Amino acid sequence: MKLLIIGNGAREHSLAYKLSQDTRVEEIFVAPGNGGTANEFKCKNIDIKANDIKALLEFAKSNSIDLTVTGGEEALSLGIVDLFVEEGLTIFGPTKAAAEIEASKSFAKDIMSVASIPTASYEQFEDYDNSVKYIETNNTYPIVIKADGLAAGKGVVIAYNIDEAKTFLNSIFNDKIFGVAGNKVIIEEFMKGEEATYTAITDGDSIYPLDISQDHKPIFDNDTGPNTGGMGAYTPVPLVDNATFSFVTRNVVVPMLRELHGRGIPYRGVIYAGLMIDHSVAKDKDDSKRGGCGSNCGCASNTINTNEIRVVEFNARFGDPECQVIVSRLDTGVLDVLLGSAGGEFGDIEVKRNENEVVTVVIASKGYPSEYETGHEITGIEKAEEVEGVKVYHAGTKIDENGKLVTAGGRVLSVTAMAITLEEAKVKAYKAIKEINFKDMYYRTDISDKAFKNI
Repeated sequence: MKLLIIGNGAREHSLAYKLSQDTRVEEIFVAPGNGGTANEFKCKNIDIKANDIKALLEFAKSNSIDLTVTGGEEALSLGIVDLFVEEGLTIFGPTKAAAEIEASKSFAKDIMSVASIPTASYEQFEDYDNSVKYIETNNTYPIVIKADGLAAGKGVVIAYNIDEAKTFLNSIFNDKIFGVAGNKVIIEEFMKGEEATYTAITDGDSIYPLDISQDHKPIFDNDTGPNTGGMGAYTPVPLVDNATFSFVTRNVVVPMLRELHGRGIPYRGVIYAGLMIDHSVAKDKDDSKRGGCGSNCGCASNTINTNEIRVVEFNARFGDPECQVIVSRLDTGVLDVLLGSAGGEFGDIEVKRNENEVVTVVIASKGYPSEYETGHEITGIEKAEEVEGVKVYHAGTKIDENGKLVTAGGRVLSVTAMAITLEEAKVKAYKAIKEINFKDMYYRTDISDKAFKNI
């Protein structure tokens, strides 16, 4: 089989790596790819941008691509799935209409409201004056302000006072820092708790569950500083037990799919639900049954209430860096799940999973998520991958004209480590990082530490 993967991040590299291990796969094209996918087994980079959906279509047709996998959200929001399906091609991901659950936060909020999916209370605005008037009248802090459209994970700010709120609203409405993505904003209540990501795949009817993971958005340790696209992740998450997973499936995912279907919008692809979990509000305070329990907890799902678990956001694709840790726990059957979802029927798929726990740490360019330099040579990756259980996925890298691997983005590498325990996986990840070097490299030192507080 020939595959086409669209994107240039560590998410796409991890998918390419995992799919390359399937013996049925002969060749994987990555558009546009990065310095890692350029040298990955069975892989070849194609110089087509992820948002050039017509060129991607022509490439898929002329090269007899058997399955196309969309990595990021931009191509989905442009309707690449609709375009490919119209031409009779097999592509994994939701249609443009279905992808609105990520492309428009107001659309997602409306779905949640109508479907009684637990989420934060909110108001939406289309101008600076009315949004400021609302927060001045409401006078409750902190509050969360979100640009309605796609903003590469950077369109959200938690404002702790009126000045911070006004500054961000001004940058959205008047400075237009997010362009048309900021034509509308959502202002919502601040939800207390700890975030986690639910990930599953659907064929439009059945749901194939993957894992709960936990991303780390802020740039600095202890969740301080501005939000980024993600500085690291881990799985499993001790905060989330089987009962919680079942609760989210029944009370979040199923109602979302049902509401979309009722609107004539079938949904196939990844279901990503960003969750805020606050077990402290539970009516039952028995520690043997409530928050903080691990994966072997015997909590009955009907003891969970909608104030404990609420939806922060929906995404229409794999998260990054969540994808890196999730696919690491899958040994075989990944291709079958993607094909089943794209075809609208899972059938008798068999996915083999391992029992490893996984940590991934993002190495970024100093200055990210604001201004940063590129073009710095990267060394030590081969040495890093000599650490048992470690794979380094590339994001902002490229091969320069001299054949050297250099930095080419804000998030540069995703150092991913597997081990029997999370503690061991963390040690391996940071041991591997010490072997890597490039000018002005930066990374958080506390990825996965939250897990140990919840064990």
